[in-house]
Amino acid sequence: PGSAGAGGTSHGYNPMVSQPPQQQQQQEQHSGAGMNSSAGGRVDGNRMNQSSSNDPPLKLFKEHAVETLARRMMKTFQAIERHTTQSVEDRLCEQLLLEERASKLTYVAEALAKERDMIDDCIHKYESKTLELEGWLEKHREIDKDINADLDGVFI
Repeated sequence: PGSAGAGGTSHGYNPMVSQPPQQQQQQEQHSGAGMNSSAGGRVDGNRMNQSSSNDPPLKLFKEHAVETLARRMMKTFQAIERHTTQSVEDRLCEQLLLEERASKLTYVAEALAKERDMIDDCIHKYESKTLELEGWLEKHREIDKDINADLDGVFI
């Protein structure tokens, strides 16, 4: 118990406290740490359970931390991907809606332009007919006076 600070053996499972290099090398030699790493540096759950008694605590802690962070990152990336996908789908739906509205507005604008042109044509026709009738009335003003006089006499 008195040599706890000198040898570093009473730390228990605290990977944050570094072990002296000699003890680390001895534990790695006894546990065969060089041969226990899996492909790509990932440790699956079965391997971690099997070798937990053989691997040094610092190595186990690091492996577990890496796995936990990798899972968190994957969940975060999946959430971001879902959010981005939903956002893109929403924007595409909005785009389709706007395209439909644009085509309807184009159709209405074209219909209004045709109607305006028809109204302009009618106005020009009525204007020319009005001018023609005014000219005819000027020419026949005296006949009009006679007709008014006769009509007045008819209704009296």
